[in-house]
Amino acid sequence: MNPYLPPETLTQIFSFLPKEDSLASYATVCKTWQAILERRTFSTICLTPSRLPEFRRILGLLGGAPSSQSRQRRDNVTRLEFKVILPEYDIPARAARENKADRNQNNQTFTAALKALWEALSEWPEDMIQISLFLCAQSPSDCLADPDDASTLPPIDIIGELEIRTVKYRKIASEAMFRIISRLPRLRTLRAEIDDNERDSILRNFLRQEFALSIDETPKSLQSLILVPHKTLFQNTNLPTISGRGKDSLSLALSNMSQQLQYMELDTLMVGPELFWPPTKVGQLCWPKLTTFKLSYTSATPSGDWLLEEDPRWKEFESSESDLEEMEPWELALPHYLRLEKIRTKPTNAVNEIYLAAGRAAQYMPRLRTMSLRSLAEHEHPSGLQHVFERHAQHWFCYERSEGKATWVSSGEFHATKDVREVWNMVAKSHGHDQITIENLGFRGVAPSLLTCKPGEIDEEFRKRERCFSWEA
Repeated sequence: MNPYLPPETLTQIFSFLPKEDSLASYATVCKTWQAILERRTFSTICLTPSRLPEFRRILGLLGGAPSSQSRQRRDNVTRLEFKVILPEYDIPARAARENKADRNQNNQTFTAALKALWEALSEWPEDMIQISLFLCAQSPSDCLADPDDASTLPPIDIIGELEIRTVKYRKIASEAMFRIISRLPRLRTLRAEIDDNERDSILRNFLRQEFALSIDETPKSLQSLILVPHKTLFQNTNLPTISGRGKDSLSLALSNMSQQLQYMELDTLMVGPELFWPPTKVGQLCWPKLTTFKLSYTSATPSGDWLLEEDPRWKEFESSESDLEEMEPWELALPHYLRLEKIRTKPTNAVNEIYLAAGRAAQYMPRLRTMSLRSLAEHEHPSGLQHVFERHAQHWFCYERSEGKATWVSSGEFHATKDVREVWNMVAKSHGHDQITIENLGFRGVAPSLLTCKPGEIDEEFRKRERCFSWEA
């Protein structure tokens, strides 16, 4: 191949090379090829602590004036993927719990790795384009950074987007995540997998309070927040009360932080009405930039109020011989209450408090386009319950500014209170409509996903397919 082909032609040719193949050998042909290929090979850099010295050398992050080649390589970087490798363990250790010494060793390893990464990134010029950072810890042990050490990390201006993944990796404490985020003063977008599934009530309350305190340190630059669960909570167990009514520290902290955002999505999180509207206001509440708010909430509030209850239409389910034959061995070993752990599907009166608080807040969201609220009412294995629902049970709400319409779709009977209807009517009026259009639908099929369906899509075809009816009738 002629090495003097135009760069545009070479770029097109190289784009057909398999991504899984190493392109480094092609870069040795000539400087022209090297410059073109490094735009691709340096676009995403996968790092571990052991590779940091090489990373700093190649990108000229050792202090002093970098070479022109190092500067060009830095220009090519758009994403860093940093994996903290914690100490390995042998197979017999899988059956034993970690002791304090193991946890301390893992914490020290994680902290040292973060300090080394931050030291390298602190040499990155502040005037360069921002990049994305992906952070995870993969280890047989839990990974919890010492929050006190976050203050020793220098602020890093180069990171504009951060993704922290814990599914398939080891957990990173939610509080530790936000301590890290506090050192990224130009961060715009955060997507993190968090864990709020601790069954020990004392420990869970402590972790939520620590999480709430760390949220207060979120950089003011953050515009988009997506929090998704590390794993799903059991929805039908008696979760302990972890706060007084209207006093959940995590809900209040998220409420305060949301007032700086443009986009907020909270998935499978236990929150109370104070997420939207604290019972005691301190100063003027306002969400001047928020355009989209999405929430999927658990079956109970932090104060212990159930938002979902058992639907009286459900008959007592007893496994027949044919049902038992279809069950997997691991399902047969489960206690009876776990086989039907998600039987709470009917909204209680307490859920109206969520809608009332959300409506009060929406009046102070001048740019709001969409607000979607969904309960975790789904049950994954409806065997034996087809007499009520063919597939899934759901309850969700969506407000669309463009139509001035509030829609509830629920498999369990639900009625919005007069106060809820009035407050959402005020929301529609604040957005330029004469009055709110309210629709309260029941369905006998599977409700569309909260994140993909819009009220405008609930047309006659949808009503016929899902056999919809009005709960108001």
